[in-house]
Amino acid sequence: MDPTRPISSKPIPEPGARNVGRVPKVPHATSQTGGGPAAAEVAASVAGAHKALEAGHAAASKEDSVTLSELREAFENGTYTVDADALADRILDDALGDEWLG
Repeated sequence: MDPTRPISSKPIPEPGARNVGRVPKVPHATSQTGGGPAAAEVAASVAGAHKALEAGHAAASKEDSVTLSELREAFENGTYTVDADALADRILDDALGDEWLG
């Protein structure tokens, strides 16, 4: 007789596992039983939001590339200056938050 074999033919459950009963059927999420918006309206709304996000991303990307090119030109020309007070304030704010303001 194998000492690791279960006594009955039932499988041995994992430690901490529990039996789960049947779950009742739930109506499909896109059904119209709740009187909510139609699936087509939701899809159109999501598509519109996606287009707006893409347009915003494109505009931000264009603005970022302009800013970067201006910075690159200032570095190359030697005209870029660092505002030491603003840099110190930012470092202290990042490190200490509002505590350092007193």
